[in-house]
Amino acid sequence: MKTIHGLALSTALLVIQSGCSNEVRSLDRASQTEALKEMSVKPLYENAANWNDFVRSGDLSLCVGTETDCVHGGEKRKVDLMGIATSCDGISMTDRLGAFDWKCEILNGAPRIVGSLAANKSLADLIDSSATPPSFLKNSVKLFQSGRNLGQNSESAWWLNRIIGKIPSQGSVDNLDSEGALYVITESGVSDGFHIGANHISLIFPKGIKVTGTAFTNFNGSTMAIAGANQSAVIAVDSRVFTSIEGSSDWNYGEISTTDYAIDADNQALYAIAAFNSSYLRLKNLNLTNSKYHLFTSNYGIGASMDRINAGNAHYFGMRSTNGSQQRYSHMNFHHSTSTAFASIGTTGANYRDLYFEACPYGFAAGSVTNAVFENISAKNISAYGFYVLNATNSHFSEIHATRSGYGIVLSGNMTGNQFSNLNASENLYTGIISDGNMSGNTFDGIIALSNGQLGGKDGDGFAEENSSSAGNTYRQITASLNHGHGLKVASLNSVISGVTTSGNGGDGIQIAGAVKTLSLVTSGKNGGNGIHQTAIDSGTLYHQILSTENNGDGMHFDGESKGATLSQFVAGHNSGYGIFLADSASASSLKVVGNLVTTQNASGECRIPAQGALGITSAQCDLSPPSTGQVSHPSLPSAELVLRNRSGNAQDENGTFRPNDVCPRELAGDRNATSLTDAQPFLLNAVEDLKSVAGNHDGLCNEGESCLYTPNFGADQHLGESAACTYQSFGGLASVKVQRL
Repeated sequence: MKTIHGLALSTALLVIQSGCSNEVRSLDRASQTEALKEMSVKPLYENAANWNDFVRSGDLSLCVGTETDCVHGGEKRKVDLMGIATSCDGISMTDRLGAFDWKCEILNGAPRIVGSLAANKSLADLIDSSATPPSFLKNSVKLFQSGRNLGQNSESAWWLNRIIGKIPSQGSVDNLDSEGALYVITESGVSDGFHIGANHISLIFPKGIKVTGTAFTNFNGSTMAIAGANQSAVIAVDSRVFTSIEGSSDWNYGEISTTDYAIDADNQALYAIAAFNSSYLRLKNLNLTNSKYHLFTSNYGIGASMDRINAGNAHYFGMRSTNGSQQRYSHMNFHHSTSTAFASIGTTGANYRDLYFEACPYGFAAGSVTNAVFENISAKNISAYGFYVLNATNSHFSEIHATRSGYGIVLSGNMTGNQFSNLNASENLYTGIISDGNMSGNTFDGIIALSNGQLGGKDGDGFAEENSSSAGNTYRQITASLNHGHGLKVASLNSVISGVTTSGNGGDGIQIAGAVKTLSLVTSGKNGGNGIHQTAIDSGTLYHQILSTENNGDGMHFDGESKGATLSQFVAGHNSGYGIFLADSASASSLKVVGNLVTTQNASGECRIPAQGALGITSAQCDLSPPSTGQVSHPSLPSAELVLRNRSGNAQDENGTFRPNDVCPRELAGDRNATSLTDAQPFLLNAVEDLKSVAGNHDGLCNEGESCLYTPNFGADQHLGESAACTYQSFGGLASVKVQRL
């Protein structure tokens, strides 16, 4: 004990005598450095150590380029933590260049850290282009646990690829044919073209470097070889695998870059980049501009990856890709092409994310795509079509936005089994969203179409489905308002529509132009035409939980025969025409009324029944008016007063109280059911089917054994607070129903 105290005392005296506290800090740092563990950064895959090496995602074998499941193994590094840490708790890592994202994981019970190149970085950020010859920048890592430095390593180069400096030249083609090499452009200049003629090659454009192309022919359009050259490109890729073209350009979504273009075709070269049958071609952090034809063109190939690209001022297409598979296009801005900004045709398994289009005749056009993903795509100020798809199967479309263009979103050809969610088309000159092809088995969820038809012509609907041969589509949660034409027009057979708000449209709120199966949870008000207008005859449509109010026409208008139609829980009031209008031909029809039918204060009358009468409805059924206590304002229709809240039971008295996890209100019991003329299967009057549930027949009605949503209000607005379930009672009616409130 004395020895320890003595040592402490002598150390303190030494500090006092020296009068220098910096010495103590130096000793502390030295002690800390000695305690740090020395680590080693290695390739994650031993068989893929070089930059352009790829491995299969399944068995991790080295790829040759014909596979469809290859990943870029060459960029990935690892640090084993054996003897340094026993878990991933609080573990983090940084690298000196700030170029990697590091993630701790447990493999065979031991922790390790895996590094992948950061999303905004590229190969250009790993190379010292000022060196002669250029070389990899030395990098190192530091390991932390809960903020405490545990380990580090010495700076070193992490790859062994040969690096070759290149200066753009005129008079001949620069043939890049040293397999596995990385070519770095070290000076800006004019080039007669680069021809990539070997596998595993990268071409790098450091920050501030600009290459300007000429019309010098440097590849053959059929073979992509130099021999027989008849076309020009700043860069031509000769049917190769594992090629990358990478720069240091900045990229921000929706920001159009106009300076510091890495590759400028100078309106002379046909293409900035041209490739044929090149698998796993990667473009990243590049600016492309001023092509005489396309900025980028490719045909065939597997696994292309285009990321963080600015493409502008093409004299035809900004980008054209055909007949490929497993491609990935992300973080791309397109502007000022004289034709289509981006056309992708004949692809399988492609992924399109974070794409922005502005100031082109056509924005994004996809044709004959299968198993594709389209996500977060915006088109603005496009004169013809903002977003256009011709023939798509089993693909997913989400967050598609088209504004201030000609047509916003156009779906054409054969569209089968696709999922559409969160589409927004607003302020377009013509129709916001239009489908004019054969639509079958598609689902639309969360659609907004506002203020379309700015040009003022007849073609200015919010969302219009034009082909009556379409069938079996599902539409839910649609807002179509303030459009010059109709709000929503649906023509397909056996389709299901649920959750629609249309208001302030110049034409009809909703137009049913085909044999739609069900239309439910609808508020249609303040439209220039009818609230709901059935133009198709013999449609057999069931209208359930409908509120149609303050329209300039009729609340519900049947053009011709209404054979097979059913009105269920239907309210029409304060319209300038009739509450319900039946054409003279309705005498040969049968219109069934179940549940409540409320028509009140319609200027022309409550119901227009032909003089010869109509089957299934009489004027006497059209005289039920709501009590004044049931009139409240609807949030989407500011001046509307005809909204019956919590009165779906008899349209007069309030429903029972909904208490979560308690017995459901009596109005929601199984004996409160009805059947339509076209379907004998009973459905609950005060509920709708939960169309998000996997189970059920997805007809929009609450049938036996299904998951359903309580509808105490009339119309689309059913938001009653937090989602909650109640205990269902059948009372001898429908059994095994699961119900909850929205």
